[in-house]
Amino acid sequence: MSSAGQPAGMSSNALLTPSEREKKRRLKAELKFQRRVKKLETRIKHAISRSDPVVEQSTREELAALLLTKKGGGAAGDHLQRIINCPSKDPRGKAALNIVLDIHRRLLASTMDADEKEKVRDNKIQQTKKARHLLRNMTKGTQSKSMFQDVTTLRGYARQKFHGRASLIVESFGKLSPEYLKEAASMSSMDDGQQRQWTQQMEIMNMCWEKLGRIEKVCSLGCGPGNDAVGLTAFLRSYFDCKEGINEMSLLDYAIDEWKSAVLDDLVPLLVPESAKKMTCQHCDITGHLSDECIVQIAKEADIFLTSYLLTETRDHSLAAASVDTHVNRRGGV
Repeated sequence: MSSAGQPAGMSSNALLTPSEREKKRRLKAELKFQRRVKKLETRIKHAISRSDPVVEQSTREELAALLLTKKGGGAAGDHLQRIINCPSKDPRGKAALNIVLDIHRRLLASTMDADEKEKVRDNKIQQTKKARHLLRNMTKGTQSKSMFQDVTTLRGYARQKFHGRASLIVESFGKLSPEYLKEAASMSSMDDGQQRQWTQQMEIMNMCWEKLGRIEKVCSLGCGPGNDAVGLTAFLRSYFDCKEGINEMSLLDYAIDEWKSAVLDDLVPLLVPESAKKMTCQHCDITGHLSDECIVQIAKEADIFLTSYLLTETRDHSLAAASVDTHVNRRGGV
């Protein structure tokens, strides 16, 4: 017997009636929601205290979206959120993540020369230290161009973030698959309001899925070490059996020369021609007007635009958002 007088190993839920268990579940969900709200409110206060308008604004927007989901969505919103968060059992997703892992391992190996292999441990320590400094500044949108001029820093960033962010692309697009949507929707019943909302969302997601299968040209904005590009190619190879590769992939970043020297020059040979027939790397500052003819042409022809934390890691993210929105809408990409 446990100290509480219950049989050892028995969950307290076993002693509750169905209605009591439901009440407990709702209470835990409410407490979790309140903790998230409190966390965001605290982040806003800290941003104000250190005069950081970028983090303050992005956090206010995140908080507004959270409150809208709770207030406006009601039961339907909660239901849709549970569907979105449903873990996928699709073997294609696991296969795509294995592709990402394989490319990441090959990339790490290719960026390490013979001399570096003798100093792996020391290099990893230095990479981690410098990468964390860069990440802290990127989170606040306070990074400078000079921070990208150290190869050790950029390779440390790629070692820490590449796999996770590439996997995020795979998992996000995988949740648009008809198989995933059918499986997720079958896990709980829906009332009339939920069904109408779900039907509307399904129409949009099915349209996006159809377009994903016809991608020929990709534009990765704020590409960094190329993790978004790898995530998309792994996703297409696994879910759509894309054996011939994407026709053209354009990687754009305002520190593109630095990323090329540190990572991209090693990554491109791992993807061309198996995953992409052609890959180009171009300088692009999204806080500007994107008036360069080459960049404008890329934006016009792209079938899909990839971004990962781009706006939150940009100092003037409102200007960046307007610039990106203009070029995406001009093309009408996914």
